Amino acid sequence: VLDAKTAEVLSWVSLPDFDPNEIQVGASSAGATELANRPATLAYEPGSVFKVFSLASLLELGTIDASSTFACRGYYEHTFADGSSFRIGDIREHGVVDVRDILKYSCNAGAAYASDTAAPEAFAAALARFGFGQKTGVTLPGESAGSLAPVATWSGRTKPTIAFGQEVSVSALQVAAAAVAIANGGTLLEPRVVARIVAPDGRVVKSYGSRPLWDAVSAGTARQVLDMMESATGEGGTARRAAIEGLRISAKTGTAQVTDPATGAYS
Repeated sequence: VLDAKTAEVLSWVSLPDFDPNEIQVGASSAGATELANRPATLAYEPGSVFKVFSLASLLELGTIDASSTFACRGYYEHTFADGSSFRIGDIREHGVVDVRDILKYSCNAGAAYASDTAAPEAFAAALARFGFGQKTGVTLPGESAGSLAPVATWSGRTKPTIAFGQEVSVSALQVAAAAVAIANGGTLLEPRVVARIVAPDGRVVKSYGSRPLWDAVSAGTARQVLDMMESATGEGGTARRAAIEGLRISAKTGTAQVTDPATGAYS
């Protein structure tokens, strides 16, 4: 959990965990699994939460706008010049969807068709503005940069697949930092583990303020996406259980497929 104005870490959990008191006296049986600092070091395919950043990127590029619509028949289909084609399945048929609907219903096909409006190079560069494919700069060891593959290595289905959060890997910290940029008006901030150093007498020895890195998107795009994300907590939205009466809650759900070790393919 990060403070949206400063990117200060408010809460950090990594499970399975260990007792640091036992570590200190050499009495711990914790191994690599317990000692791994997962929010920073573990890279994984984010799934549909990534639609927030892919759609924000496309809005910022100007290849789509709030009124753009796409037809979801329960799948995304693309036909190449040689006549070959492929399909990517969706959870159900959503009909004609705009950008808000894609976020509300978490429509894979809509996100994939939206990605068709942008060139691969422009799309990849826009996603990199959110910090994907690079370390956040947090002052903790072993941070993963995740993986946003060079465009030269992309296949014909990579761009639409990345649009809904596969063929890309991220750390939980990267996702939180990118979400901060949407929440605070478009600026990517370096996450802060230490807010300040305080002496025993209460005197502040050193204070660490927020460190802006660069603008991921414009303030207008950030506000637009944040407003659209609110629909996910409304009636019929995938994040409706996150709604809190009396508060405006913007959210995005994510369900990622995982690989089966026995087959090497998605389960």
